[in-house]
Amino acid sequence: MPDRHHFPAGNLPNSSCLLLNVVVNGNGSNHSFSSCNRFSTHRSKMRFVIREYSCKLFSSLFEVCTLRVEVGVKTSQGRLLGNYENLRNVWVEADRLGFHSGWLFDHLFELPLFGPSREPCLEAWTVLSALSRETRQLRLGVTCLCVTYRSPAMLAKMSSTLDVISRGRFELGIGAGWAKTEHESYGIPFGSPRERVQRLEEAVTIVKRMWTEASASFQGKYYSIKELSASQNQYRNRDR
Repeated sequence: MPDRHHFPAGNLPNSSCLLLNVVVNGNGSNHSFSSCNRFSTHRSKMRFVIREYSCKLFSSLFEVCTLRVEVGVKTSQGRLLGNYENLRNVWVEADRLGFHSGWLFDHLFELPLFGPSREPCLEAWTVLSALSRETRQLRLGVTCLCVTYRSPAMLAKMSSTLDVISRGRFELGIGAGWAKTEHESYGIPFGSPRERVQRLEEAVTIVKRMWTEASASFQGKYYSIKELSASQNQYRNRDR
């Protein structure tokens, strides 16, 4: 691999097998973006020069940015890893080798082309709770939780509980959901893309309020909470 890569501004690669946290610092402003999103700029003459894990952003203003790469592992809970002992062995070894994070998927069965799969598939939250006690350093998460499978208030409670059990290693990832076959098989209403995105927006609001407010209330189109105390959640006091 060459030790230097040049990308025209606004045309950074938009996909990667790595989980990246990138922060651009310049002119007193900070911008966070993922390797899976396109980062655009109005300065058409600028180019990103990436060397090892740091880069310099050249323009008339000469800004500087830092790129930090964190490598995690993601496993399914189906097929061979539908056997918990096999899955546990993979995660324990990843923890021993020093990987940054471990991730499961939020599917209720291995998705085939048509109809539910007959192969074993373990549920994400239950397994992640067990793996949190089998590992010591891995950050823990699911990429990503489906908003329609659990109510936001229960999700906030489950998240705070698992974060305490894992001593602050849980990372929350949540999405609008896409697997219509699973919803139909389990009798879960699927809804239109617009509805699922609106549910996601309300869910994120509820979870954040439950984590941060002394008495959280919210009334939305799909979800609501009333006077929930943050102390009931026991969420660890750290930056989210």
